[in-house]
Amino acid sequence: MKHRYFRLLVALIVTSTSLMLTQVQPVHASVPAPFDQEFGTNGVAELTLPNLESTTSVTEVVEDESGRLLGLLEIDFSQVAVVRLLANGSIDTTFGDSGRSEIFELSQASMQVQGDGKILVAGYVPGNVLPQIFITRITTSGLVDTTFGTNGSKTIGSFPGKMLGSSSKLLLRYDAKYEVIYLGFHSPTTSQENGSYIPYYTFTFMSMTQDGEIRANWASNGSREVTPWTGTAPGSSILLDMQVLNDGSLIAVGSSFNANQDRQITLIKLTPGGFRDFFFDGPSGNGNGLVKVNFATENEALMSAILPLGDDSFYLAGTAGTFYSGPSYYGMAKFNADGTPDESFSSDGFALTQLQTDQSTSFVPVVDLLPNGNIVFPVDVNNATGYVTFTSSGDEPTSPNCTPCLWTPSNDTVRNHNLLVNSLGNVLIVGGNTTNRRFFATMFTPTGTVVNSFQTPDVRFYFPRWSVETYKSIPQSDGSIIVLGYAESELGIQRGVIFKLTVMGTMDQQFGLGGYSYLSPVHEERQFWLSDVTVQPDGKILAVGSAQNYNYQSELVLWRLNSDGSEDTDFGTNGRTVTTDQTAELYSSNLVVQSDGKILLGVDRRENYTLPWLYRYQSNGTLDTTIQPTNNEGEGWSAAIYPAPNGAVYFTISTRINQQIHSVVMRLHSDGSPDTNFNSTGRRTWNRSAENTIDWITDLVVNDDGKVMLLGEAEDDPLPERSVIVRLNSDGSIDTTFNSTGYSFFVLRDPSTVSYSYVNAMVVSGDSILVAGGGSIDDEGRQQFSMVAKLGSNAALDTTFGSGGLVLNAPSNNSNFYNIEKLTNSTSLVTGFTQENGLKTGVVMKVSHQMPPTTTAPTLLAPTNGAQYELTPTAFTVTGSFPDTVLAGSIHIILTTTDNGGASRAISVTDRQSLNVTFDPLEPDAGILNNAWASAVTTEIAGAANSTARMPDGTYTVSISYRSAIGGPKANATATSVVLRSKCAPGTFSTSGFIPCTTAASGSFQTLYGATASIDCPAGTYQPNTRAVTCLDAAINHFVPVQGSSIQIPCPTGTHSPSVRSTSCIALTQSDPAPPSTPTTSPPTSSVPTTTPTFSTGANNDIALRISVRQSDVLQRLNMAVPRGGRVSMTSRTGRVCQVARSRVIATATGTCRVAVTVTVQKKKTTRTLTLKVS
Repeated sequence: MKHRYFRLLVALIVTSTSLMLTQVQPVHASVPAPFDQEFGTNGVAELTLPNLESTTSVTEVVEDESGRLLGLLEIDFSQVAVVRLLANGSIDTTFGDSGRSEIFELSQASMQVQGDGKILVAGYVPGNVLPQIFITRITTSGLVDTTFGTNGSKTIGSFPGKMLGSSSKLLLRYDAKYEVIYLGFHSPTTSQENGSYIPYYTFTFMSMTQDGEIRANWASNGSREVTPWTGTAPGSSILLDMQVLNDGSLIAVGSSFNANQDRQITLIKLTPGGFRDFFFDGPSGNGNGLVKVNFATENEALMSAILPLGDDSFYLAGTAGTFYSGPSYYGMAKFNADGTPDESFSSDGFALTQLQTDQSTSFVPVVDLLPNGNIVFPVDVNNATGYVTFTSSGDEPTSPNCTPCLWTPSNDTVRNHNLLVNSLGNVLIVGGNTTNRRFFATMFTPTGTVVNSFQTPDVRFYFPRWSVETYKSIPQSDGSIIVLGYAESELGIQRGVIFKLTVMGTMDQQFGLGGYSYLSPVHEERQFWLSDVTVQPDGKILAVGSAQNYNYQSELVLWRLNSDGSEDTDFGTNGRTVTTDQTAELYSSNLVVQSDGKILLGVDRRENYTLPWLYRYQSNGTLDTTIQPTNNEGEGWSAAIYPAPNGAVYFTISTRINQQIHSVVMRLHSDGSPDTNFNSTGRRTWNRSAENTIDWITDLVVNDDGKVMLLGEAEDDPLPERSVIVRLNSDGSIDTTFNSTGYSFFVLRDPSTVSYSYVNAMVVSGDSILVAGGGSIDDEGRQQFSMVAKLGSNAALDTTFGSGGLVLNAPSNNSNFYNIEKLTNSTSLVTGFTQENGLKTGVVMKVSHQMPPTTTAPTLLAPTNGAQYELTPTAFTVTGSFPDTVLAGSIHIILTTTDNGGASRAISVTDRQSLNVTFDPLEPDAGILNNAWASAVTTEIAGAANSTARMPDGTYTVSISYRSAIGGPKANATATSVVLRSKCAPGTFSTSGFIPCTTAASGSFQTLYGATASIDCPAGTYQPNTRAVTCLDAAINHFVPVQGSSIQIPCPTGTHSPSVRSTSCIALTQSDPAPPSTPTTSPPTSSVPTTTPTFSTGANNDIALRISVRQSDVLQRLNMAVPRGGRVSMTSRTGRVCQVARSRVIATATGTCRVAVTVTVQKKKTTRTLTLKVS
């Protein structure tokens, strides 16, 4: 990738996530690809990363009757499993699968244990449109209990007008006394006027039998909906906890706004029959089972945990203070059974600690009792976690000394999710570690000391896969290759990656983490882009990109690694330097390292409009402020920088001059000043509105003679979009010796067959030009293709290369070739990615500038006993002294290898290539070169004459064995080495003819050993199988019209073919017998109605051609908010007018641009469409 706009322009609209591609095939099986088959696997080095370790945390924990611990383990926020631990924290391997239950795809899940020890788990699962409730039961042995519901589970469909699984967990409670299950959740209610969501929530409670049947006689058909607000201020209400009282009543706590928009404690009590308890009326005495009360004098409160007592009074624990601006503090309250505050508790029923927290994110999940009657609940404060204790009168006790018990594990940041007081009175806190993303558990004694004998078990999962794109490869002098890549996991985690490959295309295990090193993230959960990589003369690796900070501003980032992949701590801070401009957004392009070690970087600096700047850094990563801005013409963008002779640089931009967009190439001195020897002004410009010009520069190459080659796009109307190469003389003038005009326009794909195509990069080798690029078959970019093209000196396609000058990737896979770099005068490295089922794999390929010779199709014959092996060299010299008494017929050729266990092996040469043995004795009078002696040499190798045993490939030492007299001992004379290689068997081929081989695809065959290509079945024949050695004739009344077919086609009705091997059918005459009918089966059709929500933004959504619109601007236009943890994707519905990449919309042609924007939160997707007018 030459600069950041490769991702912007080329990776237009690419879907994401799923399976991994294994290899790239040539477009036509009979045309061998020019890729080095010995590089990587079948010519392709695939760059992938190990699956990411899953994020795990324990969100709930209970103790069973045996003192064992049952934990609800959350995996990657979307899956759960139940784990069972012994009392000391070790895994109970007798439970389920090595200590855990089946893994369920659930979010916001809860767990309860029935009286018989069986475990209930409930949460939200994805539905066809909206999430659904799923509940399952697990036996005491850890298996799904098939007696519950239907085969062990119960699914409750979507509720009309409700959106489930929104922002808090599904509450699950079990009443052991009455053997009843309760569920509780809050959800937004749908407006009756227009069907859109409006911002208020209701609380819903459900009841089921312990075997999963809805209790129809409870409340209204098994459910009760409660509106938690009064008056005209609904606000955003939250249901946080519910518990079962002694008589089977439900007590629930939540939060809702009052008329002053203060967040109040909201209490609801339902009778055992599911009706509001009118005796639960609180301070207001309104008698409706709903109590709303402030937390003492605090404006807002989130009491999120209930602990009921024997007399139906209850404790609450949570936070109180000011919700948005802070401060907020942990606290608790106590209420009487009628919903009034218990004033014997801390004088007014409310007690507040001095532990400050972020009320918007900190929820107290549980409150429990210690054996001495004190109340305890978990807390998070800054980087510490622990628990708080209160006495039953509402005071913080002075003993034990852990009031509150807070601790910070070394170098870790942990967050609690639950707490348990076990049967021994010990306090167990469980949660997640935000550093290593694994769950943790720590136990305290009743007096507040850590129980060291309790250890968190090491439980790990590796589920999330990485999607990898690679942008640029840099060959090294030792043959290794440095590759710049970008990876995004299925969880949305992003990382920059530096890969290192060996000369054979395998991961260099001595580099970094085993062939790769991650670039340290700048801001987690923020987008970033990579633009370039280079290797300094000292072997250190320098990479550059842009990253969004937490204010959504883009800043510049430079990373430097040592040659072994470790961070270079002498550069910036821990190997990284970040440049931020408070008044503008900064987007990096590519970089050039000067001879003095200083680093030049092309930058797009965007404030009210974009200016291309040239930044310079010292060799240690500090910004060099002595360099001056380079663009004095006004607005511009797409800055890219390339090295030029004598320390100068070429700088390409797009800019606006007199309201006209121009493409510009400048030559600058190392200090950023114009080189006036280049076109007298230091720059050459092209007006994009003119025809036959270069409208968009994508690459620049300086030839050995100093001439400058520019690659780009020509989009002049009314001609179709074309690619163009321009050649300049070293003084900046147009080189008219190039194609007589200095310009050469070309089209890589027929415009009528594709939606769009583009070129990314080129290399120049002698009179040949290789170009890497691609495009899309459809407007949405869902059928992308990539290609390498070879052009002649006049930029015309070289039809001897590939198929008509092109080599395409497999048409069934999305892909992109971002970059091509010269390796030698005859080979180059192509870098990009392929995509299958949404998952991207980085690829590097070694491509030859010359295609291997094709094989002439032989006649269809059975395989012959051709040469299956080759020994090289075919002639070798044996040196040594042979006595006159050597017996005729006793001289043997022996091959011995250490590659296969060290044993000598026999091989016959009667059906293989003959060995031309030249004897060169030290004693010229030995007579060994006499024809009689030479004819007496046998072909016995290692003593097994005419052996046909399969000989392993390897390097063999050749020696001569002979006898000097009848019955005399054998003697040996050691000679040189030879290499034995197996040729490809019939039905297979490779570019070299030797293993490893590629299987001939269906529709093709290969008869010979050592073939370098497969052969298409001729028209009239077909082959449905792979690895075929011949083709099948089309049967009577069938035909095959083209070569390379894997099927034969029945003749249509009214036609026939009277003979085999037909290429077409002829019309039936009255004298012809009717052919047998061939039943046909139409594929089933399905109609799935789809709805695309649209959003009208009104007038004035106009943008200028080639202007980009940020994602944040699009979201603002659509009035779409992105909650924390949400993800945004944009897709162009009009690919020829505008394109989407790097979270921006780029206008590429005049007309109407429609962009679909999808916001995903907890697997819920909201899509709206923005319409822009491009002029």
